[in-house]
Amino acid sequence: MPRDLYRFGYVLVMADWRDRAVGDLRDHRIAAIGIPCDVRNLDSMTALRDEVLDRFGEVSVVCLN
Repeated sequence: MPRDLYRFGYVLVMADWRDRAVGDLRDHRIAAIGIPCDVRNLDSMTALRDEVLDRFGEVSVVCLN
């Protein structure tokens, strides 16, 4: 799915507590931004939301894995 979203012009923001997800995408020449996040922690999720909105102004698609 990330490849398709990237091909359609979406900016990919990967929220993960590890850097591996972004590295995997970059290995496939897909530009992605990683923001550390612990989904078990509400403050971490709020910080993720705030940073994405500050940088991009909106969230168009959310995919949970």
